[in-house]
Amino acid sequence: MRQHSLATFNTLAAVASFLLATSTLAGPAKNETSSLEYYTRFASDPVPSFLLRDFRNWELLDGEHVLVHATHREAWLISVQRPCRGLNEAWQVEVGQKGSRVYANSDAVRFDTGSCRIDQIRRVDLALARQSAPSEEPSKL
Repeated sequence: MRQHSLATFNTLAAVASFLLATSTLAGPAKNETSSLEYYTRFASDPVPSFLLRDFRNWELLDGEHVLVHATHREAWLISVQRPCRGLNEAWQVEVGQKGSRVYANSDAVRFDTGSCRIDQIRRVDLALARQSAPSEEPSKL
């Protein structure tokens, strides 16, 4: 009877750990939407391509949008064609090579488990975003 109690306790602890982990993973989704809305306010009209001069870092906004930080003043909001399975779980992202031109509707966002064709590209003016609403900016800006 004592071993059964210990097994039950271990099972309950495992379930509790799983629920805590999944709730932690699900938490940022609300902030991702607000980050997408925030960056969209400072995004240009869609452009056919851009020159990837530098690739400082990237930010996954949701399962269809990636923000590529090119410089401290400029980023590119990239929308991918749907469905794009696996992007929302990516650990690494690539969008062309440094010094190359990236095109909508022909290039792809490549990530750990696959790739998705780029649907739309919009320039984001990070300097303007910081000036306009510093209290609203996402923590990664």
